[in-house]
Amino acid sequence: MVLLTGATGFVGRRVAAALQASGVSVRAVVRSTSDTSGLADVDVVRCGLTAGPALADAAEGVTEVIHCAGGGWVRRPGDLRRNNLDPTLALLEVCRHIQRFVFVSTMAADAPRSDYGRAKAAAEDAVRGSGIPFVIVRPPAIYGPGDTRLLPLFRSAQRGLVALPAIGRALSLVHVDDCVRAILASRSAPPGGCYGVTDGPAHRHTDLVTVIGEAVGRRPRIIRVPRGVIWMAAVLSEIAGRLRDRPVLLTRDKVRDLWRADAVCDATALRADTGWRPQIGLAEGIAETAADYQERGWL
Repeated sequence: MVLLTGATGFVGRRVAAALQASGVSVRAVVRSTSDTSGLADVDVVRCGLTAGPALADAAEGVTEVIHCAGGGWVRRPGDLRRNNLDPTLALLEVCRHIQRFVFVSTMAADAPRSDYGRAKAAAEDAVRGSGIPFVIVRPPAIYGPGDTRLLPLFRSAQRGLVALPAIGRALSLVHVDDCVRAILASRSAPPGGCYGVTDGPAHRHTDLVTVIGEAVGRRPRIIRVPRGVIWMAAVLSEIAGRLRDRPVLLTRDKVRDLWRADAVCDATALRADTGWRPQIGLAEGIAETAADYQERGWL
């Protein structure tokens, strides 16, 4: 049996479905308030990822962990550690008996420049030092049907005007289904591996906007936004989040990640060790995502 975290999230929900489709039993650890309506036939344990008897009980009888929980949404300082490092430490404490720990990290953990990247890197270090057989998967930006992180970019392209950071960057992307296949492929990789995931050669921001424009039937104009303007927008986003007591993604920490020279992954090792290959190119994936957004009424 696989113990899965983040099972109600964008990636984790698909990991659960893919595991079940391959005949693997899944036990999901979720928060008490999580919507589990999409987790049919999954053994759901509502205890959260905090140290204690409930989490220890959830780990009983499992042979493998796929740890997808975490992320960059924050309400207040310290959330990045609480959401990424602390749950990993709690899991490692109760999973000493397992055969494999698959940790879904982020490419931001490679030479981290942000608090988010540092929190993930610290979690990676904890996994490496645990003595448990492990594999680390470092996806880049993940997109696909149902995700909302790229939705503002689609909407801007549909309006015909897209604002981009005033920095020339190459970036890696991966469709969520290819990311899920990479996570499952890593279960058979040699222990101790750390694998990047990407859909192929790096993309430019302008290339991404062009592809999105084609998907929504527009040729958007691009304007470049200085770092100071985006920094101020991040400050306002943080203030709004605190006033509403809601997590936000656009933060000053996120801006630090945006201004790294490049955001590029290399999936050579994953391909060599597991045979994994991306199956969905950018144009196909973006078109599928746009169609999903339109069907949902988001565009």
